[in-house]
Amino acid sequence: ISYPGCAAQVFLLGFFISAEYCLLTVMACDRYIAICKPLHYGTLLCSRACVHMAVAAWGSAFLNAVLHTANTLSLPLYQGNILDQFFCEIPQILKLSCSHSY
Repeated sequence: ISYPGCAAQVFLLGFFISAEYCLLTVMACDRYIAICKPLHYGTLLCSRACVHMAVAAWGSAFLNAVLHTANTLSLPLYQGNILDQFFCEIPQILKLSCSHSY
């Protein structure tokens, strides 16, 4: 796989996983308010608040994916920029790195 293709895979995988976790957290907060404070649900979670929480979830997922991708791909590799793998994941890239990964 090429280096840009690997970077795209690492970014998209990190983004989608982070976005799913953040959106599940937002959904859990929504259900908590609906069950524990049903009379205040309309005032606490209007449609504007839901949009803000969704945008915050996607924004934090994007920031998380950018930081993980930039930190992982900034490490020097043994064989240059060509990876002989079908799917790029962060642990495999760290194994190919010629610097200490801690």
